[in-house]
Amino acid sequence: MSISNNLEEAWLKTIQGGSSGTTFSPPSSIWVKLHTADPGEDGTNAAANNTVRQEVVFNSPVNPGGTMASSANLTWATVSNTETYAAISLWDNNSTGNCLWTGVLAGSKAVTAGDTFTIQAGQLTLTLG
Repeated sequence: MSISNNLEEAWLKTIQGGSSGTTFSPPSSIWVKLHTADPGEDGTNAAANNTVRQEVVFNSPVNPGGTMASSANLTWATVSNTETYAAISLWDNNSTGNCLWTGVLAGSKAVTAGDTFTIQAGQLTLTLG
């Protein structure tokens, strides 16, 4: 997984004291968007036709600055199109907002319209360092 350009800039401006523009404020919720290929640093490339974002909740980090994993299954019921999901992006809003993080899935998954797609609890992890 990769921290987005947006989040990197906000963290740096926060460290700088916030005098140069937008600073980081923790989002009230985090949303997962599906992609058919690498979404890029800004989460805008290769968006899946299925535009529904699912809210993700993470467990507490394993150690400070370490890894944290999703605490529940993320399920897209009755996907809208036949396509192959290969990556995700994390956002601070369920339909617009700012990209926070991007990454590829451990394995691509082909789905057919009407299928259900699930990322199991604990399979979505964020790691610093």
